[in-house]
Amino acid sequence: MSVTGSVIVGAPEPSPDGRGSNNRITPLPAILSIRDLLHGSSDGLDARVYRCAPSRDVHDCLAPPVQALNLTGMIERVRTLLAGDAAFLTQILNAVAALTGTGDFRQLAAVGLVIGMILGMFQGLVNNTLYFGRFFVAMLVYMLAFGSSVSVTVEDSYTGAVRVVDNVPVGPAAVGAAMSNVGFGVTRLTEQAVSTPSMTGQGFADALRTLAGVRKATLSRASLGVANAPVPGRDVERSLVSYVADCVLADVDTHRRSLDDIMQAPDVVSALASDNVQPSPPSTRRAGRRRRSDAIRPGRGSRACCPLPSCRR
Repeated sequence: MSVTGSVIVGAPEPSPDGRGSNNRITPLPAILSIRDLLHGSSDGLDARVYRCAPSRDVHDCLAPPVQALNLTGMIERVRTLLAGDAAFLTQILNAVAALTGTGDFRQLAAVGLVIGMILGMFQGLVNNTLYFGRFFVAMLVYMLAFGSSVSVTVEDSYTGAVRVVDNVPVGPAAVGAAMSNVGFGVTRLTEQAVSTPSMTGQGFADALRTLAGVRKATLSRASLGVANAPVPGRDVERSLVSYVADCVLADVDTHRRSLDDIMQAPDVVSALASDNVQPSPPSTRRAGRRRRSDAIRPGRGSRACCPLPSCRR
């Protein structure tokens, strides 16, 4: 409803002319865009959505209020699934600390140890040999891993945000720290050889997000905003398109330049430079009793083409 909009048909009410009854129609415009779904809340602004009343009664959604929502976009969700997220890891460590900090976890470990001793004694009676060393090893591992707790610091390599989780058992903390440091170190080492820019420093798919942002900002007149008309009455986008079509590509059509020269130019200024001259003055001719002035319009293959000062080199 927030994305597509909706129409609410009210209960019948008397017509204004007093003849019969009508249903009041209340349109709900769309307030949540596709961009909001992809990028989520940004620039400190929450997304706006329609929110019906908490109950499930159909009448509670006849006048849904608009509420602000801190929305996580699909791009961020996919990035979290592929590259992980420090906040999600923090939640897991908090759950481990809460689970192992209760007496129930110790009782569960004790029950497991008793069952293991019973099975070991039964096996010893069958084989005429008792392996008491296994029980002591299991008890020692449990005491080393869960006997004491430490504070764990989780750092987001993308944003630099630091989160601290207390009362995490030593065993899970040590294993997680070892795996994290080894994996992060191998990733950094691999990036030095095959990746530019680095994922650990710039974020997952940073280059792709930059290209998508540039494409969105330059291909949409709405995104350009005031930049497309710094002076009232000017149109930067149209001027640039006309310049490339009537000047730069005219050089290609008249064989003064090749597409390879343009594509392999060292910079943008050299790529967009043109050899075309200024437009010729308008020619005047008579048509019967009328006098008409026709400006020679530039076209591909015409020497009278380019109106911009940057055309002349």
